[in-house]
Amino acid sequence: MPAFLGLYTIAAAGAPAQSAYHAARQHLADGAYGTAALEFSRLAARDPQSPSAFTGRGIAFAAQGLHRLAIVDFSRAIALDVNAYNAYFDRARSRQALGDKRRARLDLLYLLRHLPDDRGARLRLALLQLKNGAITDGIASLWRVVKLFPRRTE
Repeated sequence: MPAFLGLYTIAAAGAPAQSAYHAARQHLADGAYGTAALEFSRLAARDPQSPSAFTGRGIAFAAQGLHRLAIVDFSRAIALDVNAYNAYFDRARSRQALGDKRRARLDLLYLLRHLPDDRGARLRLALLQLKNGAITDGIASLWRVVKLFPRRTE
């Protein structure tokens, strides 16, 4: 099941599940990460086949610095849906935060194999390459970001 269908799986479970999902997302947006993790845990208990529930809880855990728990949830989302590309990106961020640069790089390379124009993944990969001393590869990755998004500013 594609990653974006996780929301539809929750929606198919009924209005209460859908509103619970939106409430959990709102807690993330408000910075109430503990509450968001609790809400996503309830959603995961209600629908253990929903990658979006595990990805959301992983994001909440990562925001609290609980990267090992976040990696477990991102991995669960990926196991449920190999196309949960946002879970690969978020898992790479948590792995990088724990210093596991090799596995973070592998997640980003997998993501870029499937979404070659993903600016965030390409930029994060370039920074990892530069930090690891792969200057030529890092500059090539940065150049690709500039070529893909020549006029984009943040």
